[in-house]
Amino acid sequence: MGIVRLVLFLTAVAVYLGLVLMTYIVYGPAYPLRLDAEAPLVSAERLVVWLGVRAAFMFTRTLRTVWELLSDASAEVGDWFVRRSSEEMQAAYRSRVL
Repeated sequence: MGIVRLVLFLTAVAVYLGLVLMTYIVYGPAYPLRLDAEAPLVSAERLVVWLGVRAAFMFTRTLRTVWELLSDASAEVGDWFVRRSSEEMQAAYRSRVL
């Protein structure tokens, strides 16, 4: 019985992630939250998907910021390495890059 529950749980997670991903692709981070008192289950689903879209947006924004920081740091380390290397190494670098 434990395997069945695990499979059901993983299926539910996959469906939820699919809903969040499709919603994020279609609407982007500006997915509107629409709640309806007449349909509480639909409203709950929309709320959970909206929370997932917001989490995906925050994750991608953070990932983009970290990527930019690492990219800048990598360029600075490369520049530092070339400046501290021998003249022939700098000449070889300039001939390949410039």
